[in-house]
Amino acid sequence: MVAASLNLLIVDDEENMIKTILNGIDWGELGFAAVSYAYDTIQAKEWIANNPVDLLLSDIEMPGGTGLDLLEWINANGYDIRCIFMTCHADFSYAQKAVKLGGVDYILKPLDFSALTEAFRQTCLQIHVSRKTKQTVTFWEESRQDIIRQFWNDLFIGDIAPNMESITAYKQKKHISYDTSKRFCPIFIKIQAMPEDVQRKDWNLLAYGLRNMASELFETEHIRHEVMAFGGTDTLIMLSFEIGMDEAAVEARARECSNQLIDAALRHIHIQICAYVGKPSGICDVPDQIALLQLEDYEKAKTTKENPVDQVMKYIDTHIADDFTMEDIAESIHLSVNYLNRAFKQKAGISLGQYAIKKKMERAAWLLRNTDLPVGDIAEQVGYSNYSSFYRIFGRVTGMSPQKYKSESTKR
Repeated sequence: MVAASLNLLIVDDEENMIKTILNGIDWGELGFAAVSYAYDTIQAKEWIANNPVDLLLSDIEMPGGTGLDLLEWINANGYDIRCIFMTCHADFSYAQKAVKLGGVDYILKPLDFSALTEAFRQTCLQIHVSRKTKQTVTFWEESRQDIIRQFWNDLFIGDIAPNMESITAYKQKKHISYDTSKRFCPIFIKIQAMPEDVQRKDWNLLAYGLRNMASELFETEHIRHEVMAFGGTDTLIMLSFEIGMDEAAVEARARECSNQLIDAALRHIHIQICAYVGKPSGICDVPDQIALLQLEDYEKAKTTKENPVDQVMKYIDTHIADDFTMEDIAESIHLSVNYLNRAFKQKAGISLGQYAIKKKMERAAWLLRNTDLPVGDIAEQVGYSNYSSFYRIFGRVTGMSPQKYKSESTKR
């Protein structure tokens, strides 16, 4: 049924005409989810404001407001409703205005019900195609944004070397059509304080709201912007613009929007943020730009001069029995996960996650060699409440099961 899930509203000031339409159409064949009616534009507006309407069948000439006035109101209020008009007069000016307002069909009274049924059928098909197209466009846009976020993340943490050859190879491999020949200006957003009454589980929700605000505030002609999560509740905004644009003006605009975001975040969602604006540069210099912005935040927030990598190692040593996350570590020393991963990998030669697993498995191996604790208890002592996860990871790191490792150790 072509009209399945769609809702129809009939508007005509003549009660007999509405009855004629209701009796003259094979509604079972079309399959509308609901068919409602109103006797004037005032009733129609009230119904539309409070009920879902997908298709409107309206008379044009009615006292108190025409069908064309009604369609104009629908468009002005952003409702996605298709309209078929009915009229007793074959007036070209009516048809012309109806088309201009987005009316999809124009039928003369007395009604030919086979023609009206066909108009319903064709309009319902148009509605379904239009919505399917919008869904597809939305899906591809969201997918594109996810791919671009992953690109920036991989470039920043070093999975992509910061040179055009590596960047081009990555784009070809991932089928990305992102223009990397432009100039870029990064903005790093750090949440400094959450409202006291907000639980930690809701922090990501507030960060999501902040990113939506940023997407609106950073809308600027000739400057594209990508707003993305950048580890935990941190946000990265990447401005891109054509070579030859006034870079000082772009940077000034970035600072202006950042200040607006700081004010809006405090006023609307009651969170304090800091915004760090980088210098416009080519894409190969962006990772260093972002690292400098995060370092600036770290220098501002730190309470100790100890190297962040040393702080991470100390945290892992003292929390070996905890089921901590990378976000927990980063938050403890006021750095983003992405920056910490990058800095840690540069100094230690392995990723932060790999180091944490290595230390936990070293501790587990020591307990297996030197105690009679059951394997399940040892798993808990190194932060694994799920025994199967511990078993799998221990085997991957050592090449043998915990039981076999203990058995081999006793033989030595």
